[in-house]
Amino acid sequence: ISSITYKLQKFIGSGTYAQCWAAINVLTNEQVCLKIVEFYILDENQQKQVEQEACLHATLINESIVRFHECFYHLNEAEQKFFVIVMELGENSLDAYLSTPQSFSEIQLLSMFIDIAGAVQYLHNRHIIHRDISAKNLLIFHHKDRIQLKLCDFGVSALSNLASTQIGTPQTMAPEIFDGKYSEKVDIWATACVFYQLAFQEVLFKNFNFIALIQHLEQFKKPEFPESEFKSEFSNFLEALICQMMKKNPEERLNAAKVYLLLLDKAEYQKELQKEQYLFGEQVWVDYDGKFLMTNKPPALKKLTVQVSNQTPSEVRTEKSNKFGQSKRLNIEELKRQGVKKGGFEVQIFTGLEKEAEEKVNR
Repeated sequence: ISSITYKLQKFIGSGTYAQCWAAINVLTNEQVCLKIVEFYILDENQQKQVEQEACLHATLINESIVRFHECFYHLNEAEQKFFVIVMELGENSLDAYLSTPQSFSEIQLLSMFIDIAGAVQYLHNRHIIHRDISAKNLLIFHHKDRIQLKLCDFGVSALSNLASTQIGTPQTMAPEIFDGKYSEKVDIWATACVFYQLAFQEVLFKNFNFIALIQHLEQFKKPEFPESEFKSEFSNFLEALICQMMKKNPEERLNAAKVYLLLLDKAEYQKELQKEQYLFGEQVWVDYDGKFLMTNKPPALKKLTVQVSNQTPSEVRTEKSNKFGQSKRLNIEELKRQGVKKGGFEVQIFTGLEKEAEEKVNR
């Protein structure tokens, strides 16, 4: 296996001493990515680091990590030595993908969060800290039913007992990195920054240069989220999760396994909810005057009761999380089916907006 096996097709991008190319394996016709390192310009320590990256990547086998194929040395006509790492080819980096506005469903977001958290948990189980989890180091893979993310670039990864270098992408670097001694919890902080970028379509610390960022993190308490009149149950979950992942004290942050399990549980809940909506028809909210309101931004409702014929009214209102919290959804189609089965009956809705919410609606 050598450089003649691969034919370069498209330039992807470059770093300090390496270029990435889309290429094709002429023997198998497989599309791959070649990371071509200018080995001849590196000092001995840098050369060793590049070789260690390849050795580490070769040991990682996980569906959420870009697959390693092989590596080899190559001499050009000028006798300049290159080191080539061959790996799975993604469609684009997440960073480039998010450069244009995207719209993701809750299920799509959870699926991508699970991809990232799964990769991080896999690394941490092997006592490896990635140290540069960011949108530029996550590759996009489109499938028929979902968007998959895979983690790449292990050039600055380290064993957890050897981590001390100030390294990474500034906007995703945890505060303790600047102190020079840290643990795998820096990856949890960085992962939360990527979650934020995916969910809200903006970089969390985008308006800070390096010095200003250090000063900001010294005073950091919790991330600020975009203001919204209505908070869904999912957005409340997401904001709480990001806050738990970005505790300034790394000992208080969630670990990778806990993040992964929370996301899996939430995904199962969302899928069941989606299935219920598909099986039982249209889900609606009750408007302030008793009409049905088609919206995914529920108003703040007062206590809600449903009266069937002369039966005693039964309360179906759930507790509100805040003044614009998510209310109990009534499945009107299911009520209609029940009515038909029982010979028909009238459903009466008694409801109204809380005073502050009603004033906001009127405005």
